[in-house]
Amino acid sequence: TPRPDLDALRHYMSLRFVPDRYTFFKDVQKLPAATWLLLKDGQTTSERYWDLDFRNKLTGSEDSLIDGLDELLQDTVRMHLLSDVPVGTGLADDLWEVLAEGGLGAHEIELRPPPAALQKAPEVIG
Repeated sequence: TPRPDLDALRHYMSLRFVPDRYTFFKDVQKLPAATWLLLKDGQTTSERYWDLDFRNKLTGSEDSLIDGLDELLQDTVRMHLLSDVPVGTGLADDLWEVLAEGGLGAHEIELRPPPAALQKAPEVIG
């Protein structure tokens, strides 16, 4: 029978997320980000499949870098549009408007702001 990990629960209650390595179950750990795990013949192997390198900086003007980032965001959103129902998010009004006008809305999907209850501060909705 799985046992609860009270340290993970403590982290969740104070941070509102479970940090790397922890899960809600004792002796069960998450894989680090960008890591694959192979179980074969009772043996496990894991390896990172990418790592961020901040030594090589992007070059170009601020405008060209912003345009490049915008293009990457648009591509990512387009590739992840899997819903066949209207999409809603729990974003604040100002961020919602930015994404609807310049980001998500550009993909001609039906966007709906989140219900009013979800737009309130977390302490109000529990």
